[in-house]
Amino acid sequence: MKLPKLGRLGAGLAACLLAFAAGVTCFVIWQYGRTPHVPESAAHTPAAPAPQPTVESQPAVDESAVRRPRGPITRIDFRNFTYPSPSAGKRVTVRDGELEYPTHPGCGQSFRVQRVDYVDFDGDGEDEALVRFIDHQACGSSWASVNHFVYTMRKGRPRLLWSFASGSEAYGGEKDFRVEGAELILELYGTWRDDGHDIVLEKEKGLPYTCDRCTNHYSVYRVAWDGGKFRRKSLEVVNCPGGCQVN
Repeated sequence: MKLPKLGRLGAGLAACLLAFAAGVTCFVIWQYGRTPHVPESAAHTPAAPAPQPTVESQPAVDESAVRRPRGPITRIDFRNFTYPSPSAGKRVTVRDGELEYPTHPGCGQSFRVQRVDYVDFDGDGEDEALVRFIDHQACGSSWASVNHFVYTMRKGRPRLLWSFASGSEAYGGEKDFRVEGAELILELYGTWRDDGHDIVLEKEKGLPYTCDRCTNHYSVYRVAWDGGKFRRKSLEVVNCPGGCQVN
């Protein structure tokens, strides 16, 4: 009677297979629920760019912090103005900052306002005007002097407080000019000395003034307001070993 045994064995095997299939199904369901489902269309979507570090923008310039010219002198149009001219021996009037005219056949003289700066030299809270004025002469050869004028306002009109005219090139010409605080500093080629009223140039013996390296000294002239007028603070002569290079 072996058939009954086979029947029982087949039934047991079938039960085992059913149990195994149920276990596999449960495992698949559990695994599917554990892993997030990504739609096919999303699988090809490019990843979003990684966030970049934030760069703080530079603050805008505070225009109120930028110093503006102050006082009634700023109303004067120095590009259309009349200036004294030591070289011309008269007053000259520029229009749009320039003036040019012939002096002799083949010769001419021109004037040009190079720049105007505003500085409170006397400390009263209102600016003075510092005008840099170029005086150029041409007659075969040419030379140019730099004039400096400081104007303030008195009784509603511009008044000249100080002026200075340099020489030309190595003959007392201007090596450098700057304003430090309320002090004017001129570096002038050659040896300058105080004559009790102003400073004057002394010609260096044996050196012609027709070359680019023809002076062995330059002078540093410092001027400042003393409460009543502009006065010399110092005058220093500086050696140039081998000659000072003329700009």
